[in-house]
Amino acid sequence: MRFIHLLGKLPRRHEVRLLGMILALLSSGPVGRAAFSVALTWNPSPDTNVVGYVFYNSVVGSNYTNNTDVGNRTSATLTNLDSEVPYVFYVTAYGSDRVQSDPSNIIVTNFPPSYPPPTIANIPDYQISMNSSAGPIFLAIGDPLIAAESLYLSALSSNPTVVPNGNILFGGSDSNRTVTVVPALNEIGETTVTLFVSNGITNASTSFLLTVTPAIPPRFVQLPFEAESATLVSPMAVSPDPDASGGQFVATSSAGSGTATFAVDIPVTGPYAILCRVRLLEEDQYASFLVSADDAEPGRLFAFQGIWSDGWRWTLANISPGGFKVSDSNGSINNMTVIPLTAGQHRITFSELDPRMSLDEILVTNDRNSIRIRPVLTVPPDQSINELTSLVVTNSATDTNILANALTFSLVSAPRGVDIDSRTGVLTWTPSEAQGPSTNLITVQVTDDGATPLYDRESFTVVVKEVNRPPTVRSVPDQTIRPGSLLTVTNIASDPDIPANTLTFSLGPGSPAGAAMSASSGIFTWQPTAGQADSTNAVTIKVTDNGSPGLSDSTTFKVIVTPLSPITLGSMNLANGQFHLTLSADAGINYTLQASTNLKSWISLTNVKAPGAEFELGDTNAAAFPYRFYRVILGP
Repeated sequence: MRFIHLLGKLPRRHEVRLLGMILALLSSGPVGRAAFSVALTWNPSPDTNVVGYVFYNSVVGSNYTNNTDVGNRTSATLTNLDSEVPYVFYVTAYGSDRVQSDPSNIIVTNFPPSYPPPTIANIPDYQISMNSSAGPIFLAIGDPLIAAESLYLSALSSNPTVVPNGNILFGGSDSNRTVTVVPALNEIGETTVTLFVSNGITNASTSFLLTVTPAIPPRFVQLPFEAESATLVSPMAVSPDPDASGGQFVATSSAGSGTATFAVDIPVTGPYAILCRVRLLEEDQYASFLVSADDAEPGRLFAFQGIWSDGWRWTLANISPGGFKVSDSNGSINNMTVIPLTAGQHRITFSELDPRMSLDEILVTNDRNSIRIRPVLTVPPDQSINELTSLVVTNSATDTNILANALTFSLVSAPRGVDIDSRTGVLTWTPSEAQGPSTNLITVQVTDDGATPLYDRESFTVVVKEVNRPPTVRSVPDQTIRPGSLLTVTNIASDPDIPANTLTFSLGPGSPAGAAMSASSGIFTWQPTAGQADSTNAVTIKVTDNGSPGLSDSTTFKVIVTPLSPITLGSMNLANGQFHLTLSADAGINYTLQASTNLKSWISLTNVKAPGAEFELGDTNAAAFPYRFYRVILGP
């Protein structure tokens, strides 16, 4: 047999060169291929830092390479090599730092290039219901020369309308692989699924018939979980939020730390999608978290893959590479991530949450026709209106479900009097006087009509501003009073604002002299003097509130003061040197008793404010005069 020496480039650090190869026949006889052993030797590296060597071999044209650390030996022997397969051999040296040199010169055996194909197990035909799936189906593969982990699987659907090629999913490892077939949504029919296994040089295949029929009832599963029901590892913790489902959510206080693990009992084997309801407190498209199923490698879900700012949002978890992307129909984008799960217990773990991100709940389901990203609700921006003013705003929602769903709007929390049209989302409210001033949070929900209804909630704020309304004062009928009498009028006023403003009473311009008004009680008083007798007086009562701006109301009434009554003299008597005169006149008017001896010069003796219609005046010094004249005058 011939062999060829191919010179590789010299190592940069530790030089080593293969000297040759010795082939020895291990077995012979009536076999398809003979098994050989190969002994290789090489010169020690002149580099004194070299402490060992690694021997490499691979099949020409394959992507798989074996390597053996032989320590400080300068030879190696390989056994059970196929006589009809070309092999590649080379050596590297390494020092105490374990850094390997460039390869030595490369030796390639020049045997006839005949390779045994890999092996793949047969799969029976399958019949499944519409909108369901087949698998995971166990699939055994192998190769007589190459490790099973290096084998590559691919698939082809003869009818991609029923099963798009991208919906044939492989899992497992080494020789124990699985295949899951996910038909397009709402499609029925037959397709031949052909599975290929390749070692990079040759390949093998197997086929089976898949029939999708509506005659078989599907077994669909929807498993919702509240985030707080998960097993949490600190610093992942539960926090309250009235907008979260169940009023609670989970989040971490330290970036990348803490986990939330859900124990999921899968009743039906098949591919499952995982939806999660999340929220991002600050807008950052690169905020992310990891999702993993069982021990599969986790996939990272970034904020830009869902709309998570300004409220809770549902999004489809991206479990990749542990999961697979499937499409809804032939030619559509593979945008739905599913993971094949067998019946039994599984773990869904959320980890490495950004502290600004929160998790509310998850939904695990195998029903792609009901996997609906929840409807997305858009509420109006925050509003500011005056009390007693009508507010009319429209809430809108979009539904990106695979099948259109009817949406219903409702109120989760709102002040008294708020109404929403369940069909159009139009919200109306006229705040009452009692509702201003106030700040009100209105939470709206839109719900679809799925078998398991899904919803979205959003809130906005309505600030109701106080609008000052003028007070009212009750009208007062005209009044008639005699001079000297005390007129008392209690004015009544009210303020329509809630809470009521403080009211202050006052007299308007032109009020008669001597009139008084209590600013707080509204009591008006006036005792007309003699000089105000026989007059008609306009009195204006004004009430003012302390609102902003201050508003007022007023009312005017007349006060008619009658003429003075004539002074009528009554009885007179002189006793014990004192003169006493009884008379009648207007009560409350001042009267003066004057005396004279000549009817020309008068002196005032006494003054009295008439306590009633009849009263008495007197001269205590009458005995000092032989005679005296008396008269009664008004005043002073």
